[in-house]
Amino acid sequence: MWRMVLVVAVLASCRAPLWLGPETAVAWVPDAAMVRALRDTNDLCAGRVLSRPPVEWYVVPGGAFWSPAGEVLGYWTSDQRIYIASADTVYHWVLRHELLHASLGTGHPPVFRTCGVMP
Repeated sequence: MWRMVLVVAVLASCRAPLWLGPETAVAWVPDAAMVRALRDTNDLCAGRVLSRPPVEWYVVPGGAFWSPAGEVLGYWTSDQRIYIASADTVYHWVLRHELLHASLGTGHPPVFRTCGVMP
């Protein structure tokens, strides 16, 4: 019995597992030249060259989808996965927004407004 309590206590104290995305998400390979151009644009508006970690892209069928942040058009995870609603793969501001997360590794610092990628 005490082992069960210990296991539950240890599991409860662990960090929440990484979100694995919607079940309907499928791998997507966006045009490399487009991604390069979007990252270049982010560099220009940020006023510096940002990091460019490799990213795994996924498309979620339809419009907005549910994530840990609520209903979204795109979502970045700290293990460098980006989920984009399929209806929004043509909207570069959504792609740039998620790429900024990937480059900065963080939430929404002021550069997101500077770059015009906050809704």
